[in-house]
Amino acid sequence: MTTTDRTTRRIGRLMIGASLVAALSMAGGTLLPLGADDGDNDRPDEIDSIPELEDVPAEVLAALSGSFTRLSPARLIDTRKTANPVKFGRLDGTGTPMEITIAGGRTFDDKPIGLPASGISAVALNVTAVDGETNDYGGFITVYPCGTRPDASNLNYVTGQTIPNAVIAPVSPTGKICIHNYGRAHLLVDISGYFSQ
Repeated sequence: MTTTDRTTRRIGRLMIGASLVAALSMAGGTLLPLGADDGDNDRPDEIDSIPELEDVPAEVLAALSGSFTRLSPARLIDTRKTANPVKFGRLDGTGTPMEITIAGGRTFDDKPIGLPASGISAVALNVTAVDGETNDYGGFITVYPCGTRPDASNLNYVTGQTIPNAVIAPVSPTGKICIHNYGRAHLLVDISGYFSQ
């Protein structure tokens, strides 16, 4: 491997709450599913070479064990461009979660994305809080497969901040994800791929 290869092929990490769930090859933005091996022994692509994965819940690892399909990036949600463009969430965190259909889902302006109608275990997203409003404790966003919300965050923000974060989210058995916002912000959700069951 040349020096140039070593500097351009770096590993990043995607988080769900405080749990490490996948390795991300920054060379071309390629997401490597757990267990993937690109043949380069100088980089930790394989699940057994990433010790932090020991603490990841079994259901999260199971969601990421299938094959990964890249999609052309597409916007699922943009609360700024709805018929009633109001910020999502409540300052005290008591707002109703936003429910998003992933299986067979379409863009916020009803264009096809290429998502199958079934068989999706998890999705690769970029979630952005725009012009956040928070109480003194700050705000946070949690993306989860609906049902019981985990006590963790995928994105933290303060008042006036616009900030994105990469998120891997397991999908519910009914093909949906839910988003909770402790605070208020416009929400952008972009999808770049999915894991198959």
